[in-house]
Amino acid sequence: KATTKKFCSGTGDEILTEEQTKKAFQYAGQNLYFEKEEMKEIKAFEKPGVRIIGFKPTSYLKPYHNLKHASFIYPSDSMIVGSITAFAALLDRMLAKDKIGIASVTTRSNLPPRLCAIYPSVSPRIYGV
Repeated sequence: KATTKKFCSGTGDEILTEEQTKKAFQYAGQNLYFEKEEMKEIKAFEKPGVRIIGFKPTSYLKPYHNLKHASFIYPSDSMIVGSITAFAALLDRMLAKDKIGIASVTTRSNLPPRLCAIYPSVSPRIYGV
């Protein structure tokens, strides 16, 4: 955890402590002051995770939509009970209907969400293909 202290160059005394400083933004000619905890809340977009927005046909996904490397998602019943069953049902229906999922992904709470495509693929281990 980083700490910052401000010192006077002439005397070497500490000028301001962390409690004496506040973040301020000017709005409508007035200064709005925020506490450190309030700034953390403002910067947090949403909890990390995947949120499905909707579904589109697989043909909707084009090669130029690929902006970053692929990531793989998988369920874990140790974290959320029933997630394996729900994930398997989602995968099965997406494959049967030839659809992709459009989702909002937040990897960390201080990063903005990104749109992504959930492209279902068949694993030889699971389906015995």
